Amino acid sequence: MTSYNSFRRLRIDRSLISLEKGSAKGGYFCTPVGAKVIGWAGVDGIHFCFVPEYGEMVFVVNPCGDREEYVLPLAENFTDFLRLILACGDSAGPSQAHLFETQEAFERFLRENPPDRETLSILEHIQTKLNLTPMEHPYSYIREVQRRFDGSKLRFPKEYDEIVGKETELPAERPEWAVYAHGDFSYRPFGNTRPGTELPVNKTLQWGGETWYIPAIYACRTALIIDFCIEVPTKKLLPVEQNHYHFHVTVNRRKLESCSYTQTSWNPHTEEQEQDNYILHLMEHYGLDPNSGWVFIRTQSPWATKRKPVLKRLSVTLELAEEAKTLLQFTSAAGAEGEQFSFTHPLTGQEHILTVETLSRGQIPTDRLAQTLNLDQYDLPLHYCEMVCTLSPEIDRCFLRDCGQAEPVRRKKSPAHTQLQPEATSTALVLVSGSIVGGADGPTCCFALNGRPATVSGKRVACSNLHYEPVNLVQWKLTIPVKRREDITFDI
Repeated sequence: MTSYNSFRRLRIDRSLISLEKGSAKGGYFCTPVGAKVIGWAGVDGIHFCFVPEYGEMVFVVNPCGDREEYVLPLAENFTDFLRLILACGDSAGPSQAHLFETQEAFERFLRENPPDRETLSILEHIQTKLNLTPMEHPYSYIREVQRRFDGSKLRFPKEYDEIVGKETELPAERPEWAVYAHGDFSYRPFGNTRPGTELPVNKTLQWGGETWYIPAIYACRTALIIDFCIEVPTKKLLPVEQNHYHFHVTVNRRKLESCSYTQTSWNPHTEEQEQDNYILHLMEHYGLDPNSGWVFIRTQSPWATKRKPVLKRLSVTLELAEEAKTLLQFTSAAGAEGEQFSFTHPLTGQEHILTVETLSRGQIPTDRLAQTLNLDQYDLPLHYCEMVCTLSPEIDRCFLRDCGQAEPVRRKKSPAHTQLQPEATSTALVLVSGSIVGGADGPTCCFALNGRPATVSGKRVACSNLHYEPVNLVQWKLTIPVKRREDITFDI
């Protein structure tokens, strides 16, 4: 567990790699008995854990998966689990590897869902601090671990057999309305598991120009379920569906951890509706207009106590994740000094000027990377541009980034294995080079260049993406994180 303890001490935003902090017990019907939860994906109750009978092996638990997918091994130990995350960008790739029939399909999934700049800097931090390298063949590794796995020692809570043993197919006739913990927007029965007690709410609120309706909540044995119905014009369905929310639920003044949610929608103008029978039943049950467009969100929060509490007070906070808003976009050439770019802050209306102090080309020494990458196996992009600039007046929490794409690390072709070696990996390097700014009496400041501007004596420093050839022109983008609406808290 040494690597796990070292990882826990890192001061990073674990949500960026889908390994959020939360309850260490899990609490789901398919969480193995004695499991120690080490992280949460943040969606559908998916969590990662150790199981005592299997030592340091890392498992993924998915309460919303099929019965063969409730519990799957991912790595022989936590070190390999981190190496999988480094190779895939976050925990989503490893936890879904079993869904892809071929390595090509898996790698295509990774290419189509690359980590953003912030996540890449987190990955580089993990790699450097823990002295790890990305897993070379993550798909093959995971499938081999799962192929050799013997699950006979897994033990589950008593309700597991009731749920899994009596799971049935979709009934021909519409069943009586019921909502279960660990369920989703479907008609899947859950054996003898009791449905949650429906508690009518009928609360309507306005948030960000949208009408949110909370028809009911459901007190289940292991979790609290809340249904949200958002009525939106059909032309705005897609933008609302793409929003990323955070739900914070407090019961009897005690915050419930690891609130996950499932989302679906209804468009009356679409001929083929997935799960339309259930959605029509949902709208009928709640008395909603089927001629309107709807987005439905069902949240699930495990209780903070061992037993289902008596509900005395319930409050909910809705939060819309921040988005990056562009303040300025400009192109500069290496060697440029004194260039100025003016812009108006979209929130304050104030005029600002960005002045380029220096824009110089640089190259990372290979000895800085030899500790973490095998240079006999990889070609590395090492060239970059470093910008030093000032903002007048200053702006808090702004980010200066290269608009272009970083060139990926390439695996060198082996003459004997040309057919087996891919030309490029899904790994991209982010420049996190410890630099020292000198002064008359020696070093005055150390900073990391990781795509965010570091501030040195009032000046901001940022680096471009890495390339194989010297960089001459760079298109930069200055952004600020913006919330399109304020959080809202209300009592139920």
